[in-house]
Amino acid sequence: MSNVVDFPKSDDDSVLRTTDKYLLSEVTVTKRADSKFPMVLIKDTGLLHEHANEFLLMRFNHPSFIDEELEEITNTTLKNYADHIRYWLNICSLLDTSYLSANYGFMLSVLKTMRKEGTEEGSISNYVSTWRLFYKYLDKINVPNLMDLPSKVSTKRMLSDAEQEGDFLNYTKESTETEYEKDPLIDDKRIKRVSSYNSQVLNIEQMRALISELRKIDVVYAVMAKVQFDTCLRLNELITYFPHTSNTLNPKFMSWGEMYTKDIRHQTLKFIGKGQIEREIDVDIQTMKLISDKYLTAKMPNSDITIYADRKLKFQTTYLSTKAGKDSRYKIDSDILWIKEDGTPISKSMYQKAFRDARKALYQKEILPLNINVRPHAMRHTGASLRLVKYRQETGIDIHIDNDGDIHAFLKGLLGHEKLSTTHKYIRTVRNQAFSNLALKTIIRNEDLWVDEIATNSTLRKGVESIKAQK
Repeated sequence: MSNVVDFPKSDDDSVLRTTDKYLLSEVTVTKRADSKFPMVLIKDTGLLHEHANEFLLMRFNHPSFIDEELEEITNTTLKNYADHIRYWLNICSLLDTSYLSANYGFMLSVLKTMRKEGTEEGSISNYVSTWRLFYKYLDKINVPNLMDLPSKVSTKRMLSDAEQEGDFLNYTKESTETEYEKDPLIDDKRIKRVSSYNSQVLNIEQMRALISELRKIDVVYAVMAKVQFDTCLRLNELITYFPHTSNTLNPKFMSWGEMYTKDIRHQTLKFIGKGQIEREIDVDIQTMKLISDKYLTAKMPNSDITIYADRKLKFQTTYLSTKAGKDSRYKIDSDILWIKEDGTPISKSMYQKAFRDARKALYQKEILPLNINVRPHAMRHTGASLRLVKYRQETGIDIHIDNDGDIHAFLKGLLGHEKLSTTHKYIRTVRNQAFSNLALKTIIRNEDLWVDEIATNSTLRKGVESIKAQK
């Protein structure tokens, strides 16, 4: 049986196929050192890919040129666009097909293969959305191509329970349906509808086992996971903005020792969150102590040299001398906290891989049920869900959609999310009886995890005081 996947070629393939390597080249994505703007480069030559980069520039600076309904996007979202374009161009290159001669049938075959490989439909939808805009842009600037995608179809669906419960004027409406644009390239039946975070919330025993497995891979991953649990930061926020020392964004950021000497229980951490919005949270002294004890001041085996000092030296003397180091955003005096044993700065993909490896080990040991999806974001969901249980204990507010206004205000301050539907997912997570009982037992069995939580966590304290003042 052949392992080769045959992709249909267009009948008019000869019209646009060319010997020009540009149209068949593999590409890679990098960032401008000055602006972090993503660039698509041709691998063989290092030259800019004209159509891909023009599309990214237009999407970022003049979105209405492509589509009047397009909104502005952040650099992070643009990086996702660049990755989607890279993926498409490289598939075309691998199959010896110019992206200008690829047609609808070709794309359908690519999507079929992606599904066979297990790519989630939600991810496929994101890829297709970018590819649609890319070809729409090519049509706008009159670049001949054979891609003729079917239009989206206006259709109706039933409102979910959460949407109905969250709409305060729902009782005035005659219909429980809503209209949306359906993409015929997307299989809606494969899209996972997440109504709660139950599959991404761990109990203390599972957390301990996870930390243990991460330590076996590299202690830095274990420390990062605990810090993410404590702070509920997103992955990018943790890696990019949690500082080692004071910096421009956080000029007064202190070490654990400084906080202890000055008897300060928590300090403010400023960072750029989702949507390029500047946010701030309070970091507890116990979190800073963990970073110090387990990573910054912990000694190397049979040595007086600390783990962090050894890694920082390798970062400065080895990593920065490599091609990757020279092309990176880092300099010898960069404020960098998270570093691998070989001196390489921790990236999002490294952290995610550590979680995948730890998850595999926990599955094999049957410590973790197969329905629990352990990934970095699970630390944020777990931390937020357990704090919501504590919030209920302190305020007496029932965690129910009827009280979603108060709960949303609390979680918005803690997590920085805007959508009420996200709050509803946390509400359903906590209302799950199995999780709620487990969380309550967790608090009782692990007093040190929650001791003085109200006193030391100003976000939680402010939320509690606000609710009590309204009673």
